[in-house]
Amino acid sequence: MSLSKNSTNEKIPSNHTNQLPDNWPASNSHMLELGRMTCLWGSLETCLNLSIDKLIGNDFPDEGWKSLTLIAHSNFQQRIDIFTTLCSTLKSKNSNLTDYESIVKKLKTAQKARNKFSHNGVYLDELTQDNKINLFSARGALNYQIEIVHIKELQDSCRKIHEAMCALYVVTCGKQLTPIWERQ
Repeated sequence: MSLSKNSTNEKIPSNHTNQLPDNWPASNSHMLELGRMTCLWGSLETCLNLSIDKLIGNDFPDEGWKSLTLIAHSNFQQRIDIFTTLCSTLKSKNSNLTDYESIVKKLKTAQKARNKFSHNGVYLDELTQDNKINLFSARGALNYQIEIVHIKELQDSCRKIHEAMCALYVVTCGKQLTPIWERQ
C-alpha cells in the first residue's frame, strides 16, 4: 500500500478518502447549526475582548495587545466580570454604557445557551433517529438525563449569541447593530 500526505503532513493510506460520514456524530442539519454556534461564539469572544480593550482606553492594535495579552486566556465568566466592572465604573463618563446591565444579561444568556451544547455531546441515536444530548450535572447531587435536541433549540442558541454580539457593538463602535435577521 502506498502512502500520501495530507495538508498537515501526516502520512495516510492512499486509498483513504478523508471523508467523514454523513450524519455523524449528529445529523447534518444539527451539525450545521453546531458549526454556526461555534463560529458565532468565536466572534462574540473577540467582540467582548475588544470591548474590554476599548473600555480600558487602549487604541488597538498600537496598545491593545497589552490588555489582550492579559484577557486572552481568561475564561468567559472572568471576561464578563471584567466588562461589568469597567462598565459600572465608567458609565457616568460614557453614554454608550447606560444600559450595560442588559448587555451583561445577554452575554450570560448566550453563555448558558452555548454551554449546554458545547460541554455535552450531541449525537444521532441510530435506533430512534433522534438527535440527543447527554446532560450531566454534579452540583450537590449527580444528575443525568438524555434530551432530544430539536433544530429550533440550536437555532435559538445561535440567535442568543448573535444578539449578545450586537449588544456589544454599541460599546466597541458607538452605534446600535440590529440582528442579521432584521437587516435582511
